[in-house]
Amino acid sequence: MEVTSDQGVFVYEPKPGKDKLEAHTTVDDGVNGPEKIHTSCSQPLEIGDVFGAYTVTDLVKIMDDVGSNNNVKIKGTLIPAVPIDLELDDVTYTIDDGEGNTFTLLIPAGSFEAKGKPEDEKFEYKTEKGSVPDIKAKFDFGKCKFELDVKKVADASGITGMSLTVGLLAGINYGEEVVVVEEKHNHLEYKAKPKHECCSKDKKCKGIT
Repeated sequence: MEVTSDQGVFVYEPKPGKDKLEAHTTVDDGVNGPEKIHTSCSQPLEIGDVFGAYTVTDLVKIMDDVGSNNNVKIKGTLIPAVPIDLELDDVTYTIDDGEGNTFTLLIPAGSFEAKGKPEDEKFEYKTEKGSVPDIKAKFDFGKCKFELDVKKVADASGITGMSLTVGLLAGINYGEEVVVVEEKHNHLEYKAKPKHECCSKDKKCKGIT
């Protein structure tokens, strides 16, 4: 962290062996006196923030994996289209922030496993414990829902735009939706009710919106 006062520029780095500053950092230029700045990820800190005689003029942010943009969570609903066969169809998830930053994740055909009874039409894919990235994906065709939960994924850390295009490709089925997210501490968040009613009464209902 770099702060500037009328006495010059002062740089504060993590202690040896540490990759980030402690929860609070005391800055002192020797003239204006000490000032305590909150430097943990629980409270946003941005360039231009002013603390007494000190202004934050540069930051190198290192976020914790939990609760940061290095995690991706998507939940959505499906409507009828061309039938999906997860044994034969690849599944690709994408996020595009419109500012040149994208996240893409492909799960190859045959990766999903059926869960429960065949009539439940539930499928799940997950990586082994400790994998990087750590992926868990679900399809519930009976309830017309899909989920994706990815942790420790470097690609997502560059997503900074507030208007995101979220896409899902399964076989030749493709659907996308543009959502406007809000910045919540160290992550971007969008929540809404499911877009479509469940089509479980029609067992032919397998598709992507």
